Amino acid sequence: DSLSNLGTLVSRVGTEGLMNYISQELTKLCIAFATLGLVCLVTGAAYVSIWTYTGEKMALRIQNQFVRASMNQDAAWFDNHDREALPTKMGTALVHINNAIGKQVVDV
Repeated sequence: DSLSNLGTLVSRVGTEGLMNYISQELTKLCIAFATLGLVCLVTGAAYVSIWTYTGEKMALRIQNQFVRASMNQDAAWFDNHDREALPTKMGTALVHINNAIGKQVVDV
C-alpha cells in the first residue's frame, strides 16, 4: 500500500495536484488520529469508572458484612475488644480495600 502511495506521489511531482494530494492525505491522517484519541478518551473513562464503581461496591458489601458480624457477637466479645476502635479500624480497612480494588487497579 505504501508503494502505491509513493508511486502516486512520484507521478504527481511537478503538477499542481501534488499539494492537493498531500493536503488530502494529511487531513485523512489528522481525522484518523483525532478519532483514535476520542476512542481512547471514552474507553479510558469507562475503564476508570467501572473499576471505581467495583471498588466502592465491594467496600460497601464488606462494611455490611462487618456490621452484621459485629451485631451477632456475644457481649463477652466486646469486653475483650475495644468497642471505640472498631469503627476506626473498619473505616481504615475499607479505605485500603477501596484503593486497592478501585484506584490502584486503574493505575496498572
